[in-house]
Amino acid sequence: MHRIQTQLTHLILASLLGFASIFASGVATAYQPHEEVHTGKMIADAIAVRPLMFGALIVGTFTFVVSSPFSAFGGNIEESFEKMVLEPAKYTFVRPLGHMDDEPLSAN
Repeated sequence: MHRIQTQLTHLILASLLGFASIFASGVATAYQPHEEVHTGKMIADAIAVRPLMFGALIVGTFTFVVSSPFSAFGGNIEESFEKMVLEPAKYTFVRPLGHMDDEPLSAN
């Protein structure tokens, strides 16, 4: 059982590293914030929102890997990748700190 958990952990980490190159090439766009962000919002984002979204990214990546054969048969693998992996990754790593209401996600 321990071996399966180790292999699963390695699979998830390899998937995240593999997707990092996609994120770096596809989401590095210029972003102009609409308003000045207060320090409290930045702290809340750094302490609570980013770790939660990173957890969502890990769960989404795992779910995508497990469900990708079904998505491929259904013809919506790009959509499932976008919703389960790419959007949480952008919200976690691309969005400026404290800008939780802004939407840089649609600016591909």
